[in-house]
Amino acid sequence: MRHERRYFRHELASMLAWLAQHDNEPNADLIAYLILAHHGKVRMSLRAMPTEDPAADGKRFARGVWEGDVLPALDFDGEHSGETTMKLALMELGEGEQGPSWTARTLKLLDDYGPFQLAWLETLVRLSDWRASAAEQTVQDGEHI
Repeated sequence: MRHERRYFRHELASMLAWLAQHDNEPNADLIAYLILAHHGKVRMSLRAMPTEDPAADGKRFARGVWEGDVLPALDFDGEHSGETTMKLALMELGEGEQGPSWTARTLKLLDDYGPFQLAWLETLVRLSDWRASAAEQTVQDGEHI
C-alpha cells in the first residue's frame, strides 16, 4: 500500500506511537528500535530525506511523518493503543521534550547489546515480519495456511 507522502515509513509512526505510550518502561528503547528497524530502512538516525516535502506549517518532519500527525486509537488482540499525536523532538540532539535523542538512545543500545546481538534481534523481527506478510498474502490469494 502506498501513502500519499513520499518516503512515508509506517515503522517510524509505529515507533513514535510505541514510545509515546511506553517510554520509561523496561526495554522501551529496544522495542522501539526493533519496531523502527523491522524493514531495514530506518535504524540509528531520524532525518528527513533530501527531497522530502516539508510539513506545510514548518514543524519537524521525517520519512513522511509530520509532527502533529495523529494516529487513531486501535484495539487488536485484546490490546488497546490510544490515539497518539506524533512528536519528533527525538530528532534533535541532546535532551529534549521527549528525553534523550534517538541518537543517544540507539548509541546506548549499541553499548548495552553490541552490534552483533542487536543485529541478531533485528533479524529475528524482520524474519517474523516476512513470514507474517507471506502468510497474509497467501490468505489474500485465496489459499489457506
